Amino acid sequence: MANTSLNNVLRVIALIVLLGVVVYAYLISLSPDSNDLKEKISTFTLADLSLPIALSLLSYLLRFIRWRLILKQLGYRLPIKNDLIYYLSGFALTMTPGKSGETIRSAFLLQAEVPIQTSISAFVIERSLDLIVVGVLATLLYGTPLLALCIFVVALAFLSLLGIFIVKKFPPGTEQRLPKLLSRVLSIIRHAMLALRPKPLAGYVALGFFAWLSQGIGFFCIVALFSENIEIFKAIGIYCAGLFVGAVSMIPGGVGVTEGSLSWLLQNVGVDQNAAILSALISRGCTLWLAVAIGCVALAAIIKGQTIPLSSKILKEPEAL
Repeated sequence: MANTSLNNVLRVIALIVLLGVVVYAYLISLSPDSNDLKEKISTFTLADLSLPIALSLLSYLLRFIRWRLILKQLGYRLPIKNDLIYYLSGFALTMTPGKSGETIRSAFLLQAEVPIQTSISAFVIERSLDLIVVGVLATLLYGTPLLALCIFVVALAFLSLLGIFIVKKFPPGTEQRLPKLLSRVLSIIRHAMLALRPKPLAGYVALGFFAWLSQGIGFFCIVALFSENIEIFKAIGIYCAGLFVGAVSMIPGGVGVTEGSLSWLLQNVGVDQNAAILSALISRGCTLWLAVAIGCVALAAIIKGQTIPLSSKILKEPEAL
């Protein structure tokens, strides 16, 4: 990647961090009782973050395993060290709208002879499944685990049928008759469907479910530090609802929207305003900002040449649907 491109990436990261600082300062200023806020902060220790951070790291690990499985289904397998650092580098730009900046890893994977179409298809699969899982877990706020499971099955079936319909409706060769942008989108969808066979799809779903569930549990642990007026399923539902609102807002990283949603939803279930604000900000520090920090470290390692692009092992090409 050219130095100019890397400098642009670093500028984007710096601007996003600055945006976060401004938004968080504003949210703290909304506190109705600064003395109570200071008292709550004084009872908080860094040791209290150990479990939420551990759960976030577990979430990242599960999502990385899912990423490797998707690439494998698409016909590529990289050395695990390179694959891991390329994957984590995308976290540096996880605060872009729709996490689209995470596709920066495609530039690095291209050096390992993984086509951009393949890595983008893997990204589309990831984001689609994440939105479904997070959206379904959000229903725990007002529903039961059984209802969430039913909604999840229906949503997954709908997505699968939609993908199959698109692939069958537009067989190979029809792209030439479509506008360029639509042609590329269709090509990515068709390529992604190669990795969405029932057995591997079940694996992606399970990994994604436990990845986001672990972050939801981490959120519950943080809220429980400041308030007893919360149940674990409610906390998971609130966390995922906040993430979902932030994602569909298309605001970089959902900054401000996600935190505001988390705080508002917590107050609706009986958590006082200061506890809600602190819980929202701290939880985002243990998830979003932790991911950005890890991504920056991975990106710095790549820039400094600590990883050597290695050719991927090309597996047996997946059969078309």
